[in-house]
Amino acid sequence: MLPIDEENFKYNIAEKIKCFRKETQETVSEKAQISIDTMSSVERGKAVVSSYNLVKICNAIGITPNDVLQDFIENKSTILTDKITKEFEALSDNEKNSLKIDVEDNKIILDYGGANVAKALHVGHLRSANIGEALKRLAKLLGYQVLGDAHLGDYGRPLGLVLREIKERYPDLEYFDENYNGDYSEVELPITNSDLEIIYPVASNKAKEDEKYLEEARDITLRIQRHEKGYYDLWKRVVDISKEDIKATYAALNVYFEIWNGESDEMEYFDELKQIYEDKNLLIESEGAQIVEVATDEDKAPMPPLIFTRSNGVASYETSDLAAIYERKINFNPDEIWYVVDKRQGMYFEQ
Repeated sequence: MLPIDEENFKYNIAEKIKCFRKETQETVSEKAQISIDTMSSVERGKAVVSSYNLVKICNAIGITPNDVLQDFIENKSTILTDKITKEFEALSDNEKNSLKIDVEDNKIILDYGGANVAKALHVGHLRSANIGEALKRLAKLLGYQVLGDAHLGDYGRPLGLVLREIKERYPDLEYFDENYNGDYSEVELPITNSDLEIIYPVASNKAKEDEKYLEEARDITLRIQRHEKGYYDLWKRVVDISKEDIKATYAALNVYFEIWNGESDEMEYFDELKQIYEDKNLLIESEGAQIVEVATDEDKAPMPPLIFTRSNGVASYETSDLAAIYERKINFNPDEIWYVVDKRQGMYFEQ
């Protein structure tokens, strides 16, 4: 996980850019007290990339974080990533080559998307998209192999809520007919992405007030995860509609991902992941759910157990992230996985 606390930064970005241009030695912060020359090439590359923080980048190139947000709101542009790119393009070839580090065999997956299918993107997605894209470009410039992963939220209860509300509005759709044996791809679906962005908040509010409605949404979520015909086919259509719009939005922000997997892609590895936990006797039955105790004597605050599967059999949010790590290891075998997420996600990483 990328450091986000000021005290953890090893380099001051403004001084670092000055260092690039003057080709002078840059020392690390008082906390580290290590010379660049004592670092391995990989450690040096990590230190350079990990130093890039939104505030520090903005200070170094003469803009403020508020400029980034305001410019996006008013002009739909992305001055953060564009201006950083221009800063580095202005360097001479020798200066650029001096940044190249012998890390050709060091592969990184950068998880900085997190958009949710069938839900409108919000300002939080703008933050991670810009920081993540900037980090990816910087890491590539340093010679790393970097793959950006959109890591879409497409498999949890929100999708169950969306399909529950679609069923409410269009109960006669063939997707809900248990006796339908035709081709679901030929079924006309009278829903656009704009409809989906309205449907989700309506469904979410209903679930808060109607326990039966919520339970039905949970049941549909389980049906999706079990690939039950009809519901699973409708879910795929909803994902396709929403993903097309999400890609267009990110493209407008000059943000591009090499991997467009969602939680559903990672959860295809759920059975293999579960077997690993069972073989190590890590899964514990608790009130119908399966949990993993992660608390240690060194914890400074109570550490709740990690929920592996809920009492209704649905895989948890934490489990989908574990499955993502497992899937990436199998298909890409990265040396590192970087996450650009809100600090409030810290508990998941501790667990």
